[in-house]
Amino acid sequence: MDRNITQLRTVDGETLMSQLLRPPDFVVDSLLSQGLHILAGSPKVGKSWLALWLAVTVAKGEPVWNMAVRQGATLYLCLEDSVLRIQNRLFEITEDAPDSVHFCTECRREMIIRDKVFHVTSVFPAEAVATPTDKLLSLIDAELAAQRHSA
Repeated sequence: MDRNITQLRTVDGETLMSQLLRPPDFVVDSLLSQGLHILAGSPKVGKSWLALWLAVTVAKGEPVWNMAVRQGATLYLCLEDSVLRIQNRLFEITEDAPDSVHFCTECRREMIIRDKVFHVTSVFPAEAVATPTDKLLSLIDAELAAQRHSA
């Protein structure tokens, strides 16, 4: 078996049915549980606006679409936006952003692909042509192509 493929950890039905599991803690009742969430969709449909609005609304403890909210600190990783763009959008959606909503427009992280470590910084300056995701995918494609040619 290829050592880069992770084996699946499974649980059988009987074991699963006998486990006492806690229900998720919801930040927005019955809609959004605590934890990391990835918002995906077609380009230009408002994903960034929605994520920003949710981060601010939860940090303020205001209802989301008439659903109760558990107020708390939020972190919006807006890795394809500039600080100026986030500030401009904040001015459009609220008059008072609380200090419990946090924003990050760049994030250092490591990625290991076929035993090679890639250090990736995701930054999206206004003049950039491609998003960090596009850049990362082209890096991966180039590495895989180089491996094919050397084999």
